[in-house]
Amino acid sequence: MLATQEIMLREHALFRHLNKKLVERILSISSIRHLKKGEVLFVKDEAGDALYGVLAGRIRISNRSLEGQELILKIMEKSDIFGEIALLDGSPRTADAVASEDSQLLMIRHRDFTLLLQQEPMLALQMIRLLCERVRQSNEYIEDLTFLDISRRLAKHLLNASREGEKMDEGIRLPLLSHDELAQRLGTTRTEVTKQLHYWRDNGWLLLEKGQITLCDARALQKFINSRADMW
Repeated sequence: MLATQEIMLREHALFRHLNKKLVERILSISSIRHLKKGEVLFVKDEAGDALYGVLAGRIRISNRSLEGQELILKIMEKSDIFGEIALLDGSPRTADAVASEDSQLLMIRHRDFTLLLQQEPMLALQMIRLLCERVRQSNEYIEDLTFLDISRRLAKHLLNASREGEKMDEGIRLPLLSHDELAQRLGTTRTEVTKQLHYWRDNGWLLLEKGQITLCDARALQKFINSRADMW
């Protein structure tokens, strides 16, 4: 298990450039948390008492409107790190975290990680870099919501997901994400997402098989994002 945890740390930018001794210190203050599908890890406005890394499974980070509509901010998958904002500033959690499937997490408590940051400048520097990346991602997300319509946001999401996809003869198979999750991620309806995906499928840009999306023509999607033409 320790080998799996070390691999997870090494795969993340926050820990990738740390020496072996420091990685071992981080592992020594960590523990394992198991979640069943649908189990809540934490909710918005709850005290942030830990940092998490995904060893297996998927964690959905989201917020809800007053009417109960869910907006997915990010899906955390293997080797992703999350929960750092509330961990560092001591403020309440900024979103909900729920297991999309059975999951296994690496957990580091606030008091232990804060002490380690004070003692290890390199780790603190890496944390600053991670936070800068989060700010850039947030700025891009706001820009997309402001300037791109639903279809272009969906196209951009598929292109981004293809970076983590699996190369196949037909194209790039994207990480599994249901139409409902896509709709919640983009702030739209499942009907709109399905309609757009079927249009692109009919044009040969992607394949839809048993809930799996395979991207066949990334250039066409990128060209569409850059254009001003409507899809229908």
